[in-house]
This record gives sequence, structure tokens and C-alpha cells, in this order.
Amino acid sequence: FNGQPVTPGVSRVADSLLLARELATLLTGQRTAEGSLDFDLPEAKIILNKQGEVLELGDKVRLESHRLIEEFMLAANRAVAFEAFSKDQPFLYRVHEKPAMAKLTAFSEMMGRLGHTFHASEHIKPIQFARFLQQVKGRPEEDFINELMLRSMQKAIYQGENIGHFGLAFTHYTHFTSPIRRYPDLLVHRLIRKLRQGKYPAPFARRVTGLIDRVSGHCSETERVAEAAEREGVRTKQVSFMARHVGDEFEGIISGTVASGFFVRLTSLGAEGMVRLSSIDDDYYHYDEKQYRIIGRHTGRIFRMGDPVKVVVDSVKTELNEINLTLAATGKGPKGLEEEKPRRRSRSSRRRHRRK
Repeated sequence: FNGQPVTPGVSRVADSLLLARELATLLTGQRTAEGSLDFDLPEAKIILNKQGEVLELGDKVRLESHRLIEEFMLAANRAVAFEAFSKDQPFLYRVHEKPAMAKLTAFSEMMGRLGHTFHASEHIKPIQFARFLQQVKGRPEEDFINELMLRSMQKAIYQGENIGHFGLAFTHYTHFTSPIRRYPDLLVHRLIRKLRQGKYPAPFARRVTGLIDRVSGHCSETERVAEAAEREGVRTKQVSFMARHVGDEFEGIISGTVASGFFVRLTSLGAEGMVRLSSIDDDYYHYDEKQYRIIGRHTGRIFRMGDPVKVVVDSVKTELNEINLTLAATGKGPKGLEEEKPRRRSRSSRRRHRRK
């Protein structure tokens, strides 16, 4: 696909691969036209040695070959779900509800504060989200907006009732393609085998609905637990790695703002740390909550989500999974100016002070 020399083994299937590439492109175009969402968010890559120590941090690169396989997996999952649905038999589906109106409204308001227009509606369609993502593509805050949109969505789950998949804009969807690493897919394979004659054998038919209900609930819950464990594990490894880089300078992007400072995602490593306002000693800074930005009271200097910054790793607290950063330009002052500058006393207070 990249025009590089290929081995004899690959050349034997080159024609098939090029045909697959053409088909995947058509499938992607059709899916996108229907409003299917594709959240291309950074995914952490962590290289470990045999002792489990981190050798390298970064982001996984999503190649065209990955996208090709993903497209065919989506097509297979969709086809299997439709086949089972057409037989009108109990089945395990992967479903995704439409976003709740409260979350849609909150997302719309937040986009307005960032200077974008997104219309929330009870009758919203996936295509509206897809078009909005195209509008912000390439902007500094693109990753942040993708994350916010993803958070505004409902969580996809497993269940026996087919209500479709909102995010993919599919009316029928299941998980079928990964039976060696995901139990729902294994169950779907077993159900398909049982449906070879168009319906389940009588003994199995009597218990299949209860089986699907139990498995779907269990797998939906364990998926949430596994995702949380994965996030915690990634964060632990990132913090462990950054502990060896205290004092080093990195480029990053502001990924979030809070009253006490702002978070920075290190561009080359994917790890995230915090710059506290108390470490910026060139002005008084206050948090503009409505606009999700931090503004210098006298200089007018602004820190907002999506802005590029250079930072220095100031300290790492492995027991708290915490990475503390300072701005490379200013370094770390002894205290924030808000703490250092005394408040102006009232006249009565000054009189009392003189008496003392």
C-alpha cells in the first residue's frame, strides 16, 4: 500500500490485497455517508522489557492496513447480526443507545464556549455528529472535542433486544470477529452454529433467552471493569517512565483546565501531567470556567484547551500516579503570586497596625 518493495510471499496475494483495499474504501465511504462515527483518538503504546520496565512510551499508529481490517470486521459483525435477526430467534447483540438529552445539551453548551456551533435535539442523528467532527478536523482542539463527544455518548453494551448501534449508524450489530479474546464473540459463534437449521433445537431454545440475559449483563459489567483496569495500568506505567525524566523538557498540548491549573498531554509520549497555577510566577491567573481557559489578570495571557505548550517535568509522585509539570519558559517560582502578594489592608486595619 505504501509503494515499498514486497516479499515474494506478499506478492502472491498482492492482487487480492489491492482488491480488498478498494472494497474497504467503498465500505468506509458508504458507512461515513450513513453517519457512522470514527473516533480516531490517541491510543497509548508502551514497550516493556522482560522485567516489565518501560522502555518506550508513545501513541499507536493507526495504519491503512489496520483500517482495512477494521472495516471488514465491522462488515462481518453487521452481516452476522442481520442474519440472526432475520431468523427471528433470540440472539446476543452489541447495542448503543442514542445520547441522553442532558448530555447532548451539556456538550452543545461546551462547544459554544469553545466557539463552535452544535445543535442538540431529541431527534439527533449520527450524521450530525459525523459532520461536526469533520468541521473540527485538523484543529488544535480536535482530540479534546473527540473525547468530549465520546463522553456525551451512552456506553455500548450487550443485550438480547436489538435496538441498533447509534454510534456506527447500524440497525443490526454484534461482536463476532474475536472469539479467542472476547467471550461474547465466542457465544455468538455457538449461537450461529445452533441456528444452522434456521432455529434453535428445542432443548436449547427453552434456555437460550436466560443464557443471553445472564451473559450480556455479566460481559457488559466486566468490560467496564477491564477498561478501568487498563486505564489505571497504562497510567501507572506512564508515571513510572516519567519518573526517570524529572527536569527534562517536552512539547505538549493543553488537554484540560481546572481552577488550580491545567493538564498537558505530552505530544511524543502520550503521558499527561498538570501545570499548577502556583508554579506560574509572571502574573495573577484566574480560571474562566465558562470558557474553559485560564487568563492572566494583568498580561492577558491565556491558556486554553488545545494550545501547544513547552513544559518541564518538575516532579513525579509514583504512589499517587501524579506527574507535575511547569512551563518551560517561566520555570517554577517559589510560590504563586496569589499566595505571595498580601491583600491590601483596609484603613482601619492600617491604623491598628500602626498602633502596634
